[in-house]
Amino acid sequence: MVVIAFGLALVYGGLRMLEGNRHQACVACGRPLQSHARVVSLVEGEERSFCCLACAFMDHRQTGQRAKVVELTDYYSDSDIEPQEAFLVVGSAVNHCLRAAPLLNQRKATSHLEFDRCSPSVLAFSSQAQARDFRAKNGGSLSMFDQLAASLP
Repeated sequence: MVVIAFGLALVYGGLRMLEGNRHQACVACGRPLQSHARVVSLVEGEERSFCCLACAFMDHRQTGQRAKVVELTDYYSDSDIEPQEAFLVVGSAVNHCLRAAPLLNQRKATSHLEFDRCSPSVLAFSSQAQARDFRAKNGGSLSMFDQLAASLP
């Protein structure tokens, strides 16, 4: 009986650990979730966390699954933003999802990155003034969430 209880405890602990890890990594690319760029969407009623809005949009394009973004994160404060209230900076010089280390080919020579699902970057801000200030320093274009989401195929 003790062995069965111990086995069940191990299984339960393992499941809890997997559940905890699920919320620490992007469901699409596996990159770590960063507090200032995290996105939550609903796909067929299931909550899914993405590393950034670009990755969430790319997941929609690649899978064709209807997703509703329900939560964005303000880049400066790490606080939650309603998507319809967010000001977005698209394609700035700041992209925390990109690899810091160079890619290597089979011969261990550096290789050029042709595609990254998290590019161009899309960062959310709760205020238009902050988004404009960020854009002035880092480039990119300013958009509202609804405008960007409407342009998706």
